[in-house]
Amino acid sequence: MRSLPNFRLSESSPTAHLFLDIEIGDYHRAARHVSMLDWVDGAEREEWEERVMDGRGTRAARHALLAKLAAEHGVAVQLMLGIYEMNEANTPGAGKVLRRFGLTEVLDADCHLRYGGERFLFTPGPRMEERVFLEERRIEPDHIGAYKLAIYQRHLWNWALARNLEIGAAWEARQACIAALAPALVGR
Repeated sequence: MRSLPNFRLSESSPTAHLFLDIEIGDYHRAARHVSMLDWVDGAEREEWEERVMDGRGTRAARHALLAKLAAEHGVAVQLMLGIYEMNEANTPGAGKVLRRFGLTEVLDADCHLRYGGERFLFTPGPRMEERVFLEERRIEPDHIGAYKLAIYQRHLWNWALARNLEIGAAWEARQACIAALAPALVGR
């Protein structure tokens, strides 16, 4: 987190109040707080800011909240959507599940932050340094729901077709990986 800027949270920022109300007064402390929350699947669809502050949220929702907080303070921290092949190397524990489906990888989508050319991941689990993104694009915090899902599903469709897999089987493998990894992500 050394190269990620730190700044005092301003009373004029609506998002900052979510942190100021629990006596978190700077960006680095906000990032640490968000990184320690319980993980849940699918919480970003509605009221994701409040769900994160209630102590749970998806990887996308956590990063969207931090990107929004930075933007409200005029700091150019970007929310990024990355499409990558989840495998044992970049997501420990996924390999065992993937083998049940006869796969060594499956396509996944995840959000992270970018600042000064460096990527930042504030969730446990997947290893950022092991990921090779097939696509990486900047998105807005309000894009973490249907927009993110549509991009991912388009990529998953093409990925599955190129491998003669049924889209449903690819989706099932991805969901099984997420379900298997969830216990390791809760309470961290």
